Amino acid sequence: MFDKETDPNGRLVHALDLADFDPKSRYEIIFETGRYWQQLGESHPQITEEIVLRFAMPSPSARYHIPFIISPNSYTTWWSQPE
Repeated sequence: MFDKETDPNGRLVHALDLADFDPKSRYEIIFETGRYWQQLGESHPQITEEIVLRFAMPSPSARYHIPFIISPNSYTTWWSQPE
C-alpha cells in the first residue's frame, strides 16, 4: 500500500482512506529495524532484522493509532481504541 520512513522525530504518519477496502482485510507493517540500527551506528549485534505487526482495521471511518517503540534490546507496541 505504501513505503515510508519515519520523520526526524521517529513518527510514521500516514492516512489511508479505508472506504474502498474490505473491512475484513488484514494489514501488516514491516519495520526494518536492522537497517535502522545500522544507520544509527549501533555497535551491539542486532538479532532482529524486521519486526512485523499484523492487524485489522474493521471500521472504514475510524482513526487507528498503533504506537511502536524500539530500543536496542526490545520493542513494544499497543493500540488505542479506534476514534
